[in-house]
Amino acid sequence: MNIGQTRILIVDDSPTDRGLMAAFVESFGWRAATASDGVAGVALAFREPFDALVFDHNMPGRTGLQVVNQIRREPGPNRRTPALIWTASDIRPLAAAAAGIDRLEVVNKPLGRAAFGGWVRRVCGLDRQMPTRCAC
Repeated sequence: MNIGQTRILIVDDSPTDRGLMAAFVESFGWRAATASDGVAGVALAFREPFDALVFDHNMPGRTGLQVVNQIRREPGPNRRTPALIWTASDIRPLAAAAAGIDRLEVVNKPLGRAAFGGWVRRVCGLDRQMPTRCAC
């Protein structure tokens, strides 16, 4: 995966948090797409492929966990895309509810730039050297 082609979907009802995460994404040379609620986030996730998905948990209408469950349940380009849910609330109940959902991690807000960048690099395989293909 080319670093400049890495696409991250950020869904958060807070314009401040959404903007901060988009700035983090762009500071690493990746591309950000944003949505302000779960409905818009699901629509984007079903329409376009992303390399990673980031959701606030406590959003009006649908929680981040509900959004991830819908994306995982229905056919679409992001059914197996790594996802991160972040929350300002107590993480323990959310982490317990998210246990067993493949390729989903839960973290507390605030999430710093270095920690976020490390997560994206890890789940997208950007730290690994990609072997060259042999045309033998």
